[in-house]
Amino acid sequence: QLPAVGRSMCVEISLKTSEGDSMELEIWCLEMNEKCDKETKVSYTVYNRLSLLLKSLLAITRVTPAYRLSRKQGHEYVILYRVYFGEVQLNGLGEGFQTVRVGTVGTPLGTITLSCAYRINLAFMSTRQFERTPPIMGIIIDHFVDRPYPSSSPMHPCNYRTGEENAVAYPSVEDSQEVCTTSFSTSPPSQGKNILLSMSLQ
Repeated sequence: QLPAVGRSMCVEISLKTSEGDSMELEIWCLEMNEKCDKETKVSYTVYNRLSLLLKSLLAITRVTPAYRLSRKQGHEYVILYRVYFGEVQLNGLGEGFQTVRVGTVGTPLGTITLSCAYRINLAFMSTRQFERTPPIMGIIIDHFVDRPYPSSSPMHPCNYRTGEENAVAYPSVEDSQEVCTTSFSTSPPSQGKNILLSMSLQ
């Protein structure tokens, strides 16, 4: 199911502890409005811009607080996700949350916009000392509260990672705001390589 005009698709990322406490961390929103770009060629331009939007999405997911927490999850807490359609709900992010506009893509049917809102106040986490040891019997999540939105799906656990597996130092959100500005180019990917080749031959 894809988002329609006036009906956004939202992905909520939250944290749930073994004690039953929970906290929303991020909300990603994919929406479409009625502003059309009828001159855009679907055969190439739209696909090219959507691929750049996807690359921007992958880059930004690596610098948000939820990603760093997901790499440390264990038997003390787990990261969950939930998908719902409709108006985006930001009340659970607390005060002072930040919003990032990942990018927009104009199509003959409407303009697609991808954005993210994430929590910056992690005081809930600072009062706990979570160990990074893996669970002995694994994590079993079999109970969730009633869904607040009629068109939403239940919570699902994200992939579990242990230790320093594939650990990579990523910049903080404050130091990485430049990745949030997406510039869409309609030039073929090989054009830059051809220019460099011709310069080297000269």
